[in-house]
Amino acid sequence: MRARPDRTDPLPSLLAVLASLLLSACTGSSASAPPNDIPDPVFSDPVAKLAVTGDLDVFARVLYDQYVYQDTGLVDAAEPVAIHMTFFGGPNNRGRALSFLDTTNFYGGTGWDGYPRAKAIWIMGNGDWQYAAYRLANESERWSDRARQENKSGQPIGNVFTIHGQIYTDPFPVTTAQANGIWANYSAAYATMSKYFRGSGRVVHARAFVQGVSRTSAFWTECRTIRRLIEEGHVADFLCAGTDFPSYRVTTAPDWVECPADCQPPP
Repeated sequence: MRARPDRTDPLPSLLAVLASLLLSACTGSSASAPPNDIPDPVFSDPVAKLAVTGDLDVFARVLYDQYVYQDTGLVDAAEPVAIHMTFFGGPNNRGRALSFLDTTNFYGGTGWDGYPRAKAIWIMGNGDWQYAAYRLANESERWSDRARQENKSGQPIGNVFTIHGQIYTDPFPVTTAQANGIWANYSAAYATMSKYFRGSGRVVHARAFVQGVSRTSAFWTECRTIRRLIEEGHVADFLCAGTDFPSYRVTTAPDWVECPADCQPPP
């Protein structure tokens, strides 16, 4: 039996280290490393991002590949599911859309009690995860946060801003117009994924939660894109929620109503 070395107990010093880490976490010290698994922030060039997201078919294929990688059941021939592409805009509609995803994926994933097989997705993922391209744009590149560096005339007023209590220098100051354009392109590419799901043999339904949606919402770009995709035969129908918690297996009022045919924002 190996002799036990003289014991100089490291426990007090270990406790001291742990206490120090907890203290810095509780005080929000900017010197501590953020508890994050992705780079944050990432200072991408908005001009380059507009170009990448603006190539709708190509960028939509990037998104599609990431969705399918995360959930092969979306295109598995052994699982005859319909795809409910979910859209939202306006106050409180994000929560309503997420509830729709959760209930559709629960009941539609099992075919329980006669529910038709279905899967629901939204611009972030499927409700249980967020895919890589969205996390990059939203959590790392932080277009909206960076766009707040401009004045009321839309001109950048500097390249310094604060995230996580730390001051950063942005080498590519972002305007609100650029941030809005990036997300409008992103939304259109998300809608354009329907052609790839349709190409895999799926029936695609568009479902929107847009009570009180504003004139500047990216939904109107999505709306125009969806209308074009319906004309091209990639999307079966386009309905807007008439109640807070509509059922995915119902297609009539009061649960659902036809979305605006002209995709014109309210006055």
